[in-house]
Amino acid sequence: DGKTLALGSGDQKVRLWRVSDGTHLLTLSGHRGEVQSVAFSPDGQTIASGSRDREVRLWRGPDGPHPSTSSPPWLWEGFPGG
Repeated sequence: DGKTLALGSGDQKVRLWRVSDGTHLLTLSGHRGEVQSVAFSPDGQTIASGSRDREVRLWRGPDGPHPSTSSPPWLWEGFPGG
């Protein structure tokens, strides 16, 4: 929707910011490597993040927990909230 910006960082976190005023909304933790890519799903309800830990994490955005992670060989596991 263009209202929230998601940024991955070298400290293994994804941070969400409100675009209109630059307010930090949320920090998502869980990766064990530098976060190199972040994308919103078309409906804006899920955020995917990929990192040097070779995992892709899916987060229920923009308000919280990551429901699953994927790493080679692309097996899905459930995780409690982030």
